[in-house]
Amino acid sequence: MNPDLVMEAMTALDNVQAKHPNLGWEGFYPIHTGKGQQREKTETNTPRLPEQVAMSIDFLRQCVATSPGRGLNAYALKHMVEDWVDLTITTDISAGYIPMGAVIIAAIHLGFPIKIEKRETYSGFHPQLPMNDSVRIGVDRHKAAELVAVKRTWYV
Repeated sequence: MNPDLVMEAMTALDNVQAKHPNLGWEGFYPIHTGKGQQREKTETNTPRLPEQVAMSIDFLRQCVATSPGRGLNAYALKHMVEDWVDLTITTDISAGYIPMGAVIIAAIHLGFPIKIEKRETYSGFHPQLPMNDSVRIGVDRHKAAELVAVKRTWYV
């Protein structure tokens, strides 16, 4: 991993989390669990987060910005980054894990527009179960899909 990119990622983490104190490795907190409870943000980041943000920055630098409405859900984008990491950086399957928060932090750092869509419950499915907010990132889905098309043909 490029040490300059990791240093950039560490700076990105500090700057973005200072502006968004409820943004952590899993995304925006609190996180609603399947058991009707909330998980709050921890005081410290996971040890691999700078490296995971660096890999996300590396991927997103090859993408094109668009409006969040035409972009991708952060969870879908996280999987694209994981596939790209598996294809280009490592053959170790566990090393390719990228948390959703790493992608959001990298996107904000690089100036991609984001939109947080508030969701209260799974209406129509389970109206009593709280739902986590959805984060849309203004990344052109076609360009992102081209980067991982060899891995998963259903992206394109």
